[in-house]
Amino acid sequence: MEENNTVNVPLDREELHITRNANPDTTVDADVDTFGEDETIVIPLTQEKVKIDKETVVTGEVNIDKTTSIENQEVSENVRREVIDVDGDQELLKEDRTEY
Repeated sequence: MEENNTVNVPLDREELHITRNANPDTTVDADVDTFGEDETIVIPLTQEKVKIDKETVVTGEVNIDKTTSIENQEVSENVRREVIDVDGDQELLKEDRTEY
């Protein structure tokens, strides 16, 4: 059975925020300044991402046993058998071929 579910997953995200505030008592050369006054630089540090994975796990066991038994039953029926007469080959005549 398969069904579609929608769930909310909380994800953490860390960012570093650097804000430059101008000091009114000093003057800064515009050529040396890397970012302007009251500008914020955001640097991502870590971020979680959702990974959906599927894994097969054992949830239970099933034991199955098989037993074999042999039963003898006596039956009676008329059975036919053919006997071949062979002339000429004495070795074949000496062998008893009545058991199969």
